[in-house]
Amino acid sequence: MAARPGLAIINTLTQASSAGTAAEAAAWESAHDLVNVHVWADTTDDIYYDFASQPLIGGGYPFTMVIDVDTMELTYFQPGQISLASSAIQAILDAEHPCADY
Repeated sequence: MAARPGLAIINTLTQASSAGTAAEAAAWESAHDLVNVHVWADTTDDIYYDFASQPLIGGGYPFTMVIDVDTMELTYFQPGQISLASSAIQAILDAEHPCADY
């Protein structure tokens, strides 16, 4: 990620039973040694209600979203691991972006 300072990977923790907490996010980050990933907690449960509870996802986890922050377009949204989203991430990296500086 140092070669792409405009790129950020964010892991947001949420639950179907209750909102996430900062303590859970910190524990997840530590347990998985996530040094180049921002780990946030969905303390409002909005991610579950707005995205994970939708029919495509069916309330299950994990699901992956790729957002182009230059356009705020959701370019990938599917259940599964991040590796399945690699082509959407690469498309953003390969595109001309007026706000990007990498």
